[in-house]
Amino acid sequence: MAEPAAPPSGAVATAGRQAQHLHLLQAIALAFILIKLIYILKAGPIADEAYYRPVVAKESAQLFADAGGATAACGAKDLVRVGTPVNVLQKSGTMSQVVLLDIMWRWGQADPCPAILRGPVWIASEAISADYPSR
Repeated sequence: MAEPAAPPSGAVATAGRQAQHLHLLQAIALAFILIKLIYILKAGPIADEAYYRPVVAKESAQLFADAGGATAACGAKDLVRVGTPVNVLQKSGTMSQVVLLDIMWRWGQADPCPAILRGPVWIASEAISADYPSR
Protein backbone atom coordinates (compact mmCIF):
# COMPACT_ATOMS: atom_id res chain seq x y z
CA MET A 1 0.00 0.00 0.00
CA ALA A 2 1.32 3.42 -0.90
CA GLU A 3 2.24 5.92 1.80
CA PRO A 4 0.09 9.09 1.84
CA ALA A 5 1.84 12.10 0.47
CA ALA A 6 3.23 14.47 3.08
CA PRO A 7 1.53 17.86 3.16
CA PRO A 8 3.54 20.77 1.83
CA SER A 9 5.58 22.49 4.52
CA GLY A 10 3.53 25.68 4.16
CA ALA A 11 0.32 23.77 4.97
CA VAL A 12 1.83 22.46 8.22
CA ALA A 13 2.84 25.97 9.24
CA THR A 14 -0.66 27.29 8.43
CA ALA A 15 -2.31 24.50 10.46
CA GLY A 16 0.02 25.30 13.36
CA ARG A 17 -0.91 29.01 13.27
CA GLN A 18 -4.62 28.14 13.10
CA ALA A 19 -4.24 25.91 16.17
CA GLN A 20 -2.43 28.74 18.02
CA HIS A 21 -5.21 31.18 17.10
CA LEU A 22 -7.83 28.71 18.28
CA HIS A 23 -6.07 28.28 21.64
CA LEU A 24 -5.77 32.06 21.98
CA LEU A 25 -9.50 32.52 21.27
CA GLN A 26 -10.36 29.81 23.80
CA ALA A 27 -8.17 31.53 26.42
CA ILE A 28 -9.86 34.88 25.75
CA ALA A 29 -13.32 33.30 26.01
CA LEU A 30 -12.34 31.64 29.30
CA ALA A 31 -11.04 34.97 30.62
CA PHE A 32 -14.37 36.66 29.79
CA ILE A 33 -16.28 33.86 31.54
CA LEU A 34 -14.10 34.20 34.64
CA ILE A 35 -14.52 37.99 34.69
CA LYS A 36 -18.31 37.58 34.43
CA LEU A 37 -18.29 34.97 37.20
CA ILE A 38 -16.27 37.25 39.48
CA TYR A 39 -18.68 40.10 38.76
CA ILE A 40 -21.68 37.91 39.60
CA LEU A 41 -20.08 36.66 42.81
CA LYS A 42 -19.20 40.20 43.92
CA ALA A 43 -22.72 41.45 43.16
CA GLY A 44 -24.26 38.82 45.40
CA PRO A 45 -27.49 36.94 44.90
CA ILE A 46 -30.21 38.35 42.68
CA ALA A 47 -33.03 39.81 44.76
CA ASP A 48 -36.49 38.32 44.26
CA GLU A 49 -37.79 41.76 43.25
CA ALA A 50 -35.32 41.86 40.35
CA TYR A 51 -35.92 38.27 39.28
CA TYR A 52 -39.68 37.78 39.56
CA ARG A 53 -41.51 40.10 37.17
CA PRO A 54 -45.10 41.26 37.72
CA VAL A 55 -47.82 39.17 36.12
CA VAL A 56 -51.59 39.08 36.15
CA ALA A 57 -52.34 36.95 39.21
CA LYS A 58 -56.16 37.14 39.43
CA GLU A 59 -58.50 35.20 37.16
CA SER A 60 -61.12 37.91 36.73
CA ALA A 61 -58.80 40.68 35.45
CA GLN A 62 -60.15 42.83 32.65
CA LEU A 63 -58.31 45.43 30.57
CA PHE A 64 -59.54 48.99 30.12
CA ALA A 65 -58.73 51.86 27.78
CA ASP A 66 -58.88 54.44 30.60
CA ALA A 67 -57.86 54.71 34.26
CA GLY A 68 -61.50 55.04 35.31
CA GLY A 69 -62.35 51.62 33.92
CA ALA A 70 -65.25 53.00 31.88
CA THR A 71 -64.20 51.62 28.49
CA ALA A 72 -63.09 48.02 27.91
CA ALA A 73 -59.82 47.85 25.97
CA CYS A 74 -60.77 44.54 24.37
CA GLY A 75 -64.20 42.94 24.24
CA ALA A 76 -66.68 43.35 27.06
CA LYS A 77 -65.87 40.82 29.80
CA ASP A 78 -62.73 39.78 27.85
CA LEU A 79 -60.43 38.55 30.63
CA VAL A 80 -56.63 38.37 30.83
CA ARG A 81 -55.06 34.95 31.38
CA VAL A 82 -53.40 34.43 34.75
CA GLY A 83 -49.62 34.45 34.43
CA THR A 84 -49.53 37.06 31.64
CA PRO A 85 -46.49 39.33 32.21
CA VAL A 86 -47.03 43.07 32.55
CA ASN A 87 -44.79 46.10 32.85
CA VAL A 88 -46.36 48.72 35.11
CA LEU A 89 -45.88 52.24 33.73
CA GLN A 90 -47.92 54.23 36.26
CA LYS A 91 -50.69 53.98 38.82
CA SER A 92 -53.84 56.04 39.20
CA GLY A 93 -56.06 55.22 42.16
CA THR A 94 -56.82 51.50 42.09
CA MET A 95 -55.70 51.10 38.48
CA SER A 96 -52.31 50.50 36.85
CA GLN A 97 -51.33 51.41 33.33
CA VAL A 98 -49.42 48.47 31.88
CA VAL A 99 -47.81 47.15 28.76
CA LEU A 100 -48.99 43.58 28.46
CA LEU A 101 -46.95 40.76 26.90
CA ASP A 102 -49.44 38.32 25.39
CA ILE A 103 -47.16 35.28 25.69
CA MET A 104 -50.12 32.88 25.71
CA TRP A 105 -51.61 34.31 22.50
CA ARG A 106 -54.85 35.12 24.30
CA TRP A 107 -55.55 37.80 21.72
CA GLY A 108 -54.15 36.11 18.62
CA GLN A 109 -55.76 35.99 15.21
CA ALA A 110 -58.85 34.14 16.42
CA ASP A 111 -59.72 36.75 19.06
CA PRO A 112 -57.72 39.94 18.40
CA CYS A 113 -57.40 42.87 20.77
CA PRO A 114 -55.76 45.75 18.85
CA ALA A 115 -55.48 47.86 22.02
CA ILE A 116 -52.72 45.69 23.49
CA LEU A 117 -50.76 45.94 20.25
CA ARG A 118 -51.07 49.73 20.06
CA GLY A 119 -49.78 50.55 23.52
CA PRO A 120 -50.51 50.55 27.23
CA VAL A 121 -53.84 49.56 28.77
CA TRP A 122 -55.26 49.79 32.29
CA ILE A 123 -55.90 46.98 34.75
CA ALA A 124 -56.89 46.81 38.44
CA SER A 125 -53.67 47.10 40.48
CA GLU A 126 -54.81 44.33 42.81
CA ALA A 127 -54.76 41.89 39.87
CA ILE A 128 -50.98 42.30 39.46
CA SER A 129 -48.38 40.52 41.56
CA ALA A 130 -44.73 39.53 41.36
CA ASP A 131 -45.53 36.75 43.84
CA TYR A 132 -46.99 34.35 41.30
CA PRO A 133 -47.16 31.52 41.74
CA SER A 134 -47.10 32.11 45.47
CA ARG A 135 -43.72 31.30 47.02
